[in-house]
Amino acid sequence: VQVVVATTEAGAAVGLVVDEIVDITQVHLALRSVGTEPGVVGSMVVQGRVSDLLDLDALASCSGVVTEVGRVA
Repeated sequence: VQVVVATTEAGAAVGLVVDEIVDITQVHLALRSVGTEPGVVGSMVVQGRVSDLLDLDALASCSGVVTEVGRVA
C-alpha cells in the first residue's frame, strides 16, 4: 500500500508518496539544523523523533515534473 500526502503549494497540487504516516501534530517551528540537500529546509525534533522539513517548491522544481504553476512537463 502506498500513501500519498497531498497539498497545494503555490497554487499547484503536489503529492508526495511516503512509506507511512507516523503521526500528525502541530508544533512551533524550531529548527535544529539547516538543510544541506536540495528540497530539505532543515530538521527538528518532534515528539522525540528527528523530522526533516521539506521545501515543496524546491522538490517540485528538482523533479522536473512541475515547470510552472499549473504546467506539467
